[in-house]
Amino acid sequence: MPVQNSKETQSSREYKLVIFGNGDLYVDEYDPTVEDSYRKQCVLDDEIAVLDILDTAGQEDSPYYTVRDSGIHSGEGFLLVYAITSRTSFEFLNWVHSQIMRAKSSMSSSPENIPILIVGNKCDLEDKRQVGKDEGQELARRIGCQFLETSAKEDINVDEAFYAVVREIKKHNQTQKAQKHIDSTESASRPTAAQKRHSKGLRKVYRCPRRENRPGDIGRNEEPGHESNSEGCCGECVIL
Repeated sequence: MPVQNSKETQSSREYKLVIFGNGDLYVDEYDPTVEDSYRKQCVLDDEIAVLDILDTAGQEDSPYYTVRDSGIHSGEGFLLVYAITSRTSFEFLNWVHSQIMRAKSSMSSSPENIPILIVGNKCDLEDKRQVGKDEGQELARRIGCQFLETSAKEDINVDEAFYAVVREIKKHNQTQKAQKHIDSTESASRPTAAQKRHSKGLRKVYRCPRRENRPGDIGRNEEPGHESNSEGCCGECVIL
C-alpha cells in the first residue's frame, strides 16, 4: 500500500509503535522524521491513523543494546521481529519480551495485556529457513499475542503487521476504558463508613484521655467542666 502524504487532520489518532529484534523489517518506504523514526498516515477501520514508528532493530553490534527503556516507556504497541533464517534472532525475542515486561511493570499494575506482535520476517527465503512457523506460533501463544510471517523484500504482510498492532492497541484501550468505568461505578456505589454505621444502627463511641478509665466512662460526655461537642466531650477523644 503506498504511503499517503496528505496532511494529517485534526480527527487523526496517533499510535506509537516500536520495533525490537533483528529481523530487518524494513520501513524505508515510510516517511522518515528523525533517525530510526518513521511516520505513516493511513485509514484503518474507518479511522485516520498516524503510525509513529521507532525502529530500534539492529542499531548496534550487540543486539541487547537495542532494548531501551525510553522506547518501551513511550511505545503503545510492539513488534518483536526475527528472521526465519536466523535461530539466534528468534531466541533473542525471549529476552526482549522480558525487558518489555520489566519496564511496563513499573508503569502499570496489569502489564500482561501489552499489545505485542511476533513477526517472522524473510518468509520468502523458505530454502534457508531455520525457524519453523509452528515455533513462531508457539512463542506467540506462550506470550499471549498474535503472530505473522512477513517478507519486507517481497512486500508480504508488512503493512498488515503494523495494522495488527494498531488494532491490538485499540482493543487494549477499550478494555482499559471499560475497566475504569466499572471501577468508578463500584467506587460510587460503595457505602461510606458513616453510611455503614447508620445502616447498622450504630453510633460513634468515644474514650476521653482526660477522664479516668473507669467502667461506664466510655461513651459518656457528662464530666463536669468538659463541654460536649461533635468530637466527644473535649475534642481529644479517641473514636472506638
